[in-house]
Amino acid sequence: CKCCSSDWCGCSGCTNCYAFLKANGYDLPLDARSAYAKAGVQWASALGWSAAFPKLPGAATVTAAEDFKVEASTLPDEKRGLLTKASLPRGAVLPPYQGRVLTFAEGSNAGKQVWCPVSAGLKYVFSPDDAASGALSKEPSFCIDSSETTKGNPARFVNEVYSVDQCKEVNLEICELGEVMYYRTTRDVPAGGELVTDSGDVSC
Repeated sequence: CKCCSSDWCGCSGCTNCYAFLKANGYDLPLDARSAYAKAGVQWASALGWSAAFPKLPGAATVTAAEDFKVEASTLPDEKRGLLTKASLPRGAVLPPYQGRVLTFAEGSNAGKQVWCPVSAGLKYVFSPDDAASGALSKEPSFCIDSSETTKGNPARFVNEVYSVDQCKEVNLEICELGEVMYYRTTRDVPAGGELVTDSGDVSC
């Protein structure tokens, strides 16, 4: 994971830089497990992410929920989207994707507003029975359901593209750090611009 030394978001071969950065002495936000153990359903408030990110390799501007607004989307078939109130530079990090921590059984029936860390995804692939109804089923997966967490959670309103024709609209990438999902801008975004990502279904 040498790519983590220049970019906390990692690379295709190393999607979670947490262990590498911790081993190299960086002060990090809490990971999902530690934050959940400390604060339960209020886990996101315990992360301490905004103080840590400016010091990480490749990090830039840290944003706050108040920097965004939810208005009519510019994408077809989407009613609402997340827009910026002021311009954002490339590399700006949005507040973490927040919501209810799902068990493995709950996460196996994930809906549109559910995000799962790579570690959970591997369990679903290689231990599907344990995850759905076995030993893992009642354990926290750290898949996050944001469907009912709308206040102070701008990441919940980010829309994703559904066709190659829309790839030109993408200006956010998905990063994982410590089993927590953060969006990061991939280019400068003007004031009033809608924030759009590719979840991997289109492969822009």
